[in-house]
Order: sequence, then structure tokens, then C-alpha cells
Amino acid sequence: MAQLLNHKAAAEDYEMTSNGRHLLHLAAENCSGEVVALLLAHNPRLINARTKDGRTALHHTGSGQVAAQLITHDPTLIDVKDTKGDTAFI
Repeated sequence: MAQLLNHKAAAEDYEMTSNGRHLLHLAAENCSGEVVALLLAHNPRLINARTKDGRTALHHTGSGQVAAQLITHDPTLIDVKDTKGDTAFI
């Protein structure tokens, strides 16, 4: 994974799905704290990645541990609302 992230094209192309989910969203959704940590270490700006409906990785995680990782990295994620006006905890 680290070798992939070091590749310039992979590092610049974060959108993965047609609805705008990024690698960080997918890692959070799959409750992979190790991948979340690796992605954020490589590119801390990924924490701001939003899907087309305004959802962050925190909206997508089903893991308390991954949620804590994301919130520790950026506490403001708690208040981010998607396009429907929902936070990750609604």
C-alpha cells in the first residue's frame, strides 16, 4: 500500500467511485484503521474529502475505533453536515 501511495498518479487521484467516495471513505467503511492511518499520514488533506452528497469518512465508518481516529485527526468532523443536513452521528 505504501508503495502505491508513493506513486505520483495514485497520490493525486483520490476519487474512487462515481458518487465521489475516496480511498479514505472506503477504508473507513471497511473499518480498516491501519489503512486510515496510512492514508492520513501520506496526505492529511484527505480528512476533508467529501462525497458528492457531502459525506466525510466519518459518515461512512461503522467502527468506533476508526471514528475515534478520524475525530482525533480533525475534531471538526463531528459537526460536518452532508447535503441532507445530517452529521455522522444522526
